[in-house]
Amino acid sequence: MSETCSCGAQLVENARFCHRCGKPHGESLLEPEIVPEPVPAPAAARLTAPPPAAVSWHDPLVVRVALLTASVTAVPYLLLAQMPPVLLLWSAGGGFAAVTLYRRHSGRTLTPRAGAKLGWLNGLVAFLMATVFFSIYLFFSGINGLRDLLVSSLPHDAPRYQQALEMYQDPAVFGTAVVFAWVFLGLLVALGSVAGGAFAGVRPRRA
Repeated sequence: MSETCSCGAQLVENARFCHRCGKPHGESLLEPEIVPEPVPAPAAARLTAPPPAAVSWHDPLVVRVALLTASVTAVPYLLLAQMPPVLLLWSAGGGFAAVTLYRRHSGRTLTPRAGAKLGWLNGLVAFLMATVFFSIYLFFSGINGLRDLLVSSLPHDAPRYQQALEMYQDPAVFGTAVVFAWVFLGLLVALGSVAGGAFAGVRPRRA
């Protein structure tokens, strides 16, 4: 027995759709369409920061940063030699600047230990440069020129002025004092550079 669609068209037997209006007919068409469950997409890999960099002379960026910062910090060493606290702070600034420049150009972080190592490399290069400058100064001025410079820098009203003046007159004693003083300044440079580099390595971890 044929059916009639709501639009008035006579349907053929077992018709699923009206040939005039396209209306569906039949109970099978009323069954809900089975929609497959969406497959969850794999979790996106988390973006992790690159591992902390290892400081080494084999890294060209380490060499460039050490040379750049050392060439700046080594210039006033001869002037700051008579002001150890200022020299210590200046060296710490050099180590801090070396780590900051390396992190900015490489995009990698540095641990406090690696920062201290980079600071030490910076201090080593800076002290070697300062030693070269000091040697050039001695070559042109001689030991007498250095003695006159140190004597003129001493305050005349100092309690030990006369004692220091007599010591400076002995070439052997004066030369030994200069060597020990220069080694002491090298230790100050190394200590300040290591401290500044380590502090710069701590800062990103606190951010």
